[in-house]
Amino acid sequence: MSLQRNNGASLHFGFMLISVAVVLFRLLSEAWVREDAQITFRTIENFVDGFGIRWNIDERVQVSTHPLWLLVNSAVYAVTREIPFTVTGVGLACTLGAFVRVAVHLKEHAWSTWFVFLALFAASPTIMLYGTSGFE
Repeated sequence: MSLQRNNGASLHFGFMLISVAVVLFRLLSEAWVREDAQITFRTIENFVDGFGIRWNIDERVQVSTHPLWLLVNSAVYAVTREIPFTVTGVGLACTLGAFVRVAVHLKEHAWSTWFVFLALFAASPTIMLYGTSGFE
């Protein structure tokens, strides 16, 4: 009985790895950065350089409509000091994390549920395009 349980766990883990590889390939093939993200990029640079969350250093105008996204990317940018790949990487990590979270939850469901979820997630243009775009 435990041998069957181990085989099931191995099969589940193998399918999870293949699923993550498929989604990762799709995300990387569609990775892009939209020009509106430049507003966020400059705000992140000013914030990390100590000028506050603002577009122009001498003006106290809030330009971000997504404070959590801005703060998460600012924390990673403070380490890497490279903006486009950093924001793409953070988006990629968040999207893959969401995929894995749902996929792990579906572990108790039928295999057909897994396949439908994988197909819908990987085929979704919205998830694939905005998952790494750096756009809020």
